[in-house]
Order: sequence, then structure tokens, then C-alpha cells
Amino acid sequence: IITEKELKTLLKTMLPHSEKAIRDKRNLNIICEYYMVQLTSLTGLRVSEISNVRIKDISENNIVVIGKGNKKRNIPLGKRSKTLLDEYQTIKREVMKQGLEPEDYLFINRAGKKYNRFSIRKRFDYWVDQAGISPHLTYHSLRHFFGTFLLNNGFNLA
Repeated sequence: IITEKELKTLLKTMLPHSEKAIRDKRNLNIICEYYMVQLTSLTGLRVSEISNVRIKDISENNIVVIGKGNKKRNIPLGKRSKTLLDEYQTIKREVMKQGLEPEDYLFINRAGKKYNRFSIRKRFDYWVDQAGISPHLTYHSLRHFFGTFLLNNGFNLA
């Protein structure tokens, strides 16, 4: 499990690179990576779920994903995750010049294709290394972080 301190260190490491990418309108994949890590830590999405989110899957209060076993899940959005999505979609439209049509994927790579779970994991490993935090962390650690956060704040996950 990634600790809150490790997550903060990871995001602090990624943030200046994301801000530079926004300013320079270059290396736009870094922006996606930064927002993917944040959104996953705030929602507990699986790596395969975040790679498949389309614009049409996002509503005011939730994200609809197809999870394990091809099951549809409604992921509630808290205030922070809503703000984060609004911010990212503005950047996606205005800085990255990417579409926000219903069928468009939320996160796309340099080639204009959706990220696959392997590339997300590889980039996560890169940022973990850059941040100098535990090399044993995986992208799935973000999902565990979210679950632990819920349990520690009185939510019943049963």
C-alpha cells in the first residue's frame, strides 16, 4: 500500500513536470499521467478501468466503468475528484487540443490512442523511481490507498 506521505511525494515530483508540459504545450503525456494518478487515488479505479474511461462515462456525480468480470460499476465522485476532472477536461480541450466527444477516451497517449494498462504501469514505475519512494509500489497500490482511506474514515466496504 502506498502511504499518504509517499503519495504526496509522488504527486509533488510529478506536478512541476505537468505544469511545465501545460506551459510549453509539450510532453502532454505527463499531464495525463499526473491526473491519472490523482484520479485513481481519489476513486479507487482499477488500472484497466481508468484506461477505458470515455467522456460519456462521466456524469456530475459518478463515473460508470466496466470492471472485473465485465460488471458495470458506478464510482461516486467526491468534490475533489469532480474538481480534478473539470480541471483536466479544460486542459484536455484548451492545452492538449483533444476532443471531449462522448466516445473519446478521457486519457489518450501521444499517438492519440487510449493508454493500455501496461503503459500506465510502466509510467507509474518511472514516476515512483523519480520520486525516490518504495520501488515495490504498483499502480494497484493507489486502489489500496483509496480503500484504506475509506476504512479509516468509517466507510463499510462490505
